[in-house]
Amino acid sequence: MKPCVLCVDDEAILTLALTRSLKSAFGTDVHVDAASSAEEAFEAISELAAADIAVKVVVCDLLMPVMRGDEFIARLRELHPAIKSILLTGLPDDEESARLNRELNLFASLSKPVKTAQLVEIVGKALAAAP
Repeated sequence: MKPCVLCVDDEAILTLALTRSLKSAFGTDVHVDAASSAEEAFEAISELAAADIAVKVVVCDLLMPVMRGDEFIARLRELHPAIKSILLTGLPDDEESARLNRELNLFASLSKPVKTAQLVEIVGKALAAAP
């Protein structure tokens, strides 16, 4: 089963930038997909599984409409506890980031704007740690 990184962000330009960077870094070894909402992400995970593609890592924005990224990750962990979660946030609050890391058992929390090299490194580590 081919591993997948799913990027979830309601801002299309950011999702496009994330997916392009990850596709460039990992080539054909890793499937990279995107969703513009939490609901779309859950649908994508099911559709990808049906196509024999396993979502191993989710890179998710914190502030999204309808369902925030932290809520999405909490629900995701209930349904798919093995998926590694990386939360992207523009919030400068280190205390809030530390709390979210603890409560959600995040693989990582990165500040926006995230540097491509940092994102690729963290995603690579998350893929290596995923079962």
